[in-house]
Amino acid sequence: MENNYHFGHLANYATFDNVEELNHHVNGFRDKTTSTEFKVLWFISKYAVKFVGAAHLKLETIANGISMSIKTVQRAIKSLIDMEAIQKVNTTRPIKGGQGANIYQIQPSYDLDVQAQMSKRECDETQHGSNVQQGKSEKQTAYSLSNKSINSINTYTAQETDGDTHYSKPYSSFIKTVGYFIDDRKTASKMYGIYLAQTKHIKNSFDQISLLDTAISAIRTTFLTTKKKEIKSITGYFNGVLDRKLDHLYMQTMEQTWDENANEDMNSYYSTNPTLYNWLDDCV
Repeated sequence: MENNYHFGHLANYATFDNVEELNHHVNGFRDKTTSTEFKVLWFISKYAVKFVGAAHLKLETIANGISMSIKTVQRAIKSLIDMEAIQKVNTTRPIKGGQGANIYQIQPSYDLDVQAQMSKRECDETQHGSNVQQGKSEKQTAYSLSNKSINSINTYTAQETDGDTHYSKPYSSFIKTVGYFIDDRKTASKMYGIYLAQTKHIKNSFDQISLLDTAISAIRTTFLTTKKKEIKSITGYFNGVLDRKLDHLYMQTMEQTWDENANEDMNSYYSTNPTLYNWLDDCV
């Protein structure tokens, strides 16, 4: 339940299309921030991979992650907000006595001339308000779906893949895997619809093979569980299992991205800024 709350609506706060774009703009704030501010920004970016540019974090998590006090982190976050490196959305957990974490949105690090061009483009795009609204609605994810709304998902049919080779093979593999366990094409197609709903907003951040492998693993877990206990709703249970497995994929990818890119990028940064403290040395 906690994961559903933490990640459920983050797709609506994503600010970038892919991780490469996120890293590019985070790097753009290097010469505009102090060492502490950049450490906080980089730590937030670690957790902004699944819903690219948006992370749901407690101050304590950030403070522990960079070995600094909460007050220091608060000051750094205020500075990052003031320079428009991030935006903060206050949230509260829906439990008695809960302490709300915050959603942090990493912002583009455009130069002033690019900002002017973007402002002009945004002005032009206001003429297409209906399209923008449609785009927002498409960002709804399966994480926020109740069992009732899951049951209302239209059954996914093979006709929807006509002319779309990108999804034709995943669809066949998915349906075939479900067929190993049950002979129910309607349920299988509905499960595939759930898979598409959960991966729509992250398909540009993960390769198709990883997403499909995660879905197939969730299928197997779902049906193997039916042998151990009664499951009221196969589609509802699959939705929850896939949710958790995609979270696991996100964490794995986040760690890989951090391990592969952080040392190289930060060492390059501090080689040109020798007076700043290289905090990565303490993370090894």
